[in-house]
Amino acid sequence: MGNLTSKQNENFKGVFGKELDMLNKICYTLISKDTNKFNKKEYNMFMNELNNNHLLILEKNLNKHLKVDLENLNSALYFVPKEQSNVIDFTSKKGMFSKENKFIKKSEIANMIGNHYSTILNMVKTIVNVYDLESGGDYSIAGIVQRNIKLENDLLVINYCNMPQFDYKDNRRVDKVNFSNLKGLKLLTSLMSRDEANAFTKHLGLLLSENSSQSKLEDSICKMNTQYKTNDFSKLYKTKKGLSLDCSTKKHFNNTSELDFFLSVSKNNPILASNKCLDKKKVIINMKDKKISKQSKELYKLYGIFESNYKANINNVFTNLYDVIDIKNFIIKDISNQDLNKSLGNLKQHLIKFYMNSLMDYKNLLMYAKKIGSVNINKNSI
Repeated sequence: MGNLTSKQNENFKGVFGKELDMLNKICYTLISKDTNKFNKKEYNMFMNELNNNHLLILEKNLNKHLKVDLENLNSALYFVPKEQSNVIDFTSKKGMFSKENKFIKKSEIANMIGNHYSTILNMVKTIVNVYDLESGGDYSIAGIVQRNIKLENDLLVINYCNMPQFDYKDNRRVDKVNFSNLKGLKLLTSLMSRDEANAFTKHLGLLLSENSSQSKLEDSICKMNTQYKTNDFSKLYKTKKGLSLDCSTKKHFNNTSELDFFLSVSKNNPILASNKCLDKKKVIINMKDKKISKQSKELYKLYGIFESNYKANINNVFTNLYDVIDIKNFIIKDISNQDLNKSLGNLKQHLIKFYMNSLMDYKNLLMYAKKIGSVNINKNSI
């Protein structure tokens, strides 16, 4: 999605190349360019046939075997039986295994280890894709929004589509857009439960529709609040009276319906791709026009909100990386499964807000710009 043009950061690739520079370096130091494996071989070992290729021994059991220290080797040798039982006596009062003295197959422990490292890999992989680090952010949702906005030499230009955008499904045109093609979105939903993914995509659909009622938006936001046990999403919205949204009376509900990535995109949205919109328009405003000096200040403010939200979201994602990665040495931290799942939950919230902020900030800017007597020019030539 997204093939409009815009000014790029000088000496950086893509519209957000400068802002993404540090995130790019960290992520690609950890994982390969194809994002399918870690750069450190030992981390990949934990995910690939650990059970078949390696002997698993609990540390406490090593003392039961003969241990000889050889001074010349400056190390220790451990003698363990060649034949190992396929069960390990595992005792834990807390955590994944709540029953004491439960016998666990070593294959199950290998799967636990593999899932642990796979989760970390997928977290970094999702960040790479959602922010489109490879292209400097051009094909991320914020990159598409940014390339629909140009503020240069005090001239503000906002591109928008003046018709519902369309796509193709089963070789037939449909008045919906396949958002599984949007950079990173499908990968993000793969980290979610079915209910989380449905709530997220349905809310995107509401944001992209001109006919979404306030009550539907509020219900959708509160559903995500209750799922993630946070107020982060409701803080992004105000009621018609300008009050903060109150979700205390809302209840979480399950929706196990099949996930649908085809979403309706009404007019007055950013042009997602040139071939999805046949009626392209733009708003042009001379920000130096003294007649609209007050309105120009508000437009600068709204554009600044978009930029600041983008930077704030990146900083939030850094905290997720710091949870699991020793950035100084670029190694994975020893982190519990519970802490890892907490960090994963926080990452999902931050990335959901990334999509929500990008679309909301664009629409707020566009709607205000269209109110102050700007010039509309047909842009079918894009």
